[in-house]
Amino acid sequence: MDKFIKTNVVLFVLLSILSIVFLLFKNTEKSVTFAIIILISNLSLMLLFILVFNNLIKVPKKFFFNFIFWMVISTFVYWYVFSTLLYYIYESFISLNGLFYFIVTRSTIEKILLVIGLVFAILFSSLSLAYLTKDKVDKIIEKEIKEKIKQLSKISVKSKSRNRWFWISLALCIIIIIGTIFIIPDKYSHEINPFVDFLNSFHFGFGKNYTYNNQSPPVMPQSDKLFNVTLSKDTPVIIIMLESVPRDKVTYYGYERNITPNIDEFAMDSVVFNNSFSIASHSDYAQPSFLSARYTLIGKYRNFFSSDYNRSFPWDSLKKENYSTAYISSQNDEWANIIDYFNFENLDLYTHSITDEIYDYGGGNAKKDYDEITINKTINWLNNVSGPFFLYVNLQATHYPYTYPENNSFFQPDNVSGSTTYFKIPEEEYNNSVNRYDNSLLYVDKQVGVLLEYLKKTGLYNKSIIVLTADHGETLEYTHDYIRHGFGVYREEILVPMFIKIPGQEHPTINKNVRHIDVIPTILDVLNLEIPKSMQGEPMGGEKDIFMFTQNQKFKIGMIKDNIKMILDMDKYTIETYNLTSDPYETINLQDEENLEFKEYRDRLLDWYNCQKLYYSEEEWKNGIEIECD
Repeated sequence: MDKFIKTNVVLFVLLSILSIVFLLFKNTEKSVTFAIIILISNLSLMLLFILVFNNLIKVPKKFFFNFIFWMVISTFVYWYVFSTLLYYIYESFISLNGLFYFIVTRSTIEKILLVIGLVFAILFSSLSLAYLTKDKVDKIIEKEIKEKIKQLSKISVKSKSRNRWFWISLALCIIIIIGTIFIIPDKYSHEINPFVDFLNSFHFGFGKNYTYNNQSPPVMPQSDKLFNVTLSKDTPVIIIMLESVPRDKVTYYGYERNITPNIDEFAMDSVVFNNSFSIASHSDYAQPSFLSARYTLIGKYRNFFSSDYNRSFPWDSLKKENYSTAYISSQNDEWANIIDYFNFENLDLYTHSITDEIYDYGGGNAKKDYDEITINKTINWLNNVSGPFFLYVNLQATHYPYTYPENNSFFQPDNVSGSTTYFKIPEEEYNNSVNRYDNSLLYVDKQVGVLLEYLKKTGLYNKSIIVLTADHGETLEYTHDYIRHGFGVYREEILVPMFIKIPGQEHPTINKNVRHIDVIPTILDVLNLEIPKSMQGEPMGGEKDIFMFTQNQKFKIGMIKDNIKMILDMDKYTIETYNLTSDPYETINLQDEENLEFKEYRDRLLDWYNCQKLYYSEEEWKNGIEIECD
């Protein structure tokens, strides 16, 4: 028995080490999936074997078969029950993408507590069930042993019926596991059923496969560019990035409350974009994608930002021109490993909410500074800069739970109870939630006003390229069956405000669709600088297909082409199609199973997705190939 236990402990240790190595050095879809499953299972078994080896518990050798059987059942049942519970409470669930979301957005302590909780829950239920059924299993095993002995002794014995209770319970477990795939209505099966989600992890996708074509894209004619002005290479560049602000919440675009007076005033001096689309509907993809002009979608599961593929940022290009460079944020960039994506080598100042180990609110990886602190840091840095500079400022008060200092509650009441969460708003607290969000945006606008006023007083306002936009949108309405952001790629999460002020440039209103991914290449082009090959964006101008995605617990990709918007749910394998000209709020799905009218749009979107996926799965950057996929 001791030899058996020792052998298994050694095997489990080796498997765990290999799993950790995979997680550290080989973050592919399958390796991460299997590594997590192996680690959780091994921790459970190792703990049991250590207890047995030290004689803390007595376990007969034949008991192990029974225990392992119930451990497998318990693992799936806990996953299913917990997932279903979360679905009904939060309208979310622990899918594989959801599990990865937890991994990249939680602190180390929270991750450890999750694993420990799972281990003890599975161990306790497995041991309890194994103990309750041990007599039945022992009888079965004894009968099988006797049967073998009799067969070896050539003794003819009339076979007896096996213990029905055990086999009936086994059959019921199998029926429950398989049955849940079918008994839940199809509309909801992928929403609450982790078994289907697990099976889908091995799905190779639908649509035609893409063959990577390493050809240089055609150079855009100068006449097609939106901005034909060329500025000197000492022009300051300022990017003000707001958090979770949809276009329709800005007063300039028609919101009924006057909550953005400073932004509206800035819009009067800027090129106004009526249809500016973010790349993704959650910050850890939207912000890095914006700054690198590169899609951060690399496969079926969340990007851990650990690969060494090529990426370049505006401060890399501008540092070569002797710009001072700064990145100043109210956000904690350890959220979802954003910090691992950036290259800081060419930043003179990189500071986010926990750089100085002092923060104003939040917990875990969501610790944040008040935006007035961030603006003060920004002005202090500007006071000490001479010559051209690049400045990126990220303001965060408009991210849930919409936190701002006291004496900023203009719209009241703005208090909410614990019943209001990221996933739901009780009907009786809806108005309070709207007031709270509007107060947070009014507070952010005030901080934008402080920075713009400083730029005017110092003479920098009219000399600088200034971009003001939001990383993605936000919704408090259940228009598409959820609230906040990060669950879909609909208008309320993807359509964002954007104003760009360029010295000497007229400030018209642009109604054509434009992409966030093209903003940085546009700035570099206006400064007559080379656009890095790693960037997938290009200078604004011409008609371009717009791609977008979300990869939280839900995984959706979308495209706008010819003002037709197509959305593919990569978990459910369903399609939605909207005509944005006649249906800008995306309420009438034109797609059905028999409708082949939009097949070319589906194939175009899948070509883009498969190109992205193939590039990263084949690690093409190691062969010197730059990604295009556009």
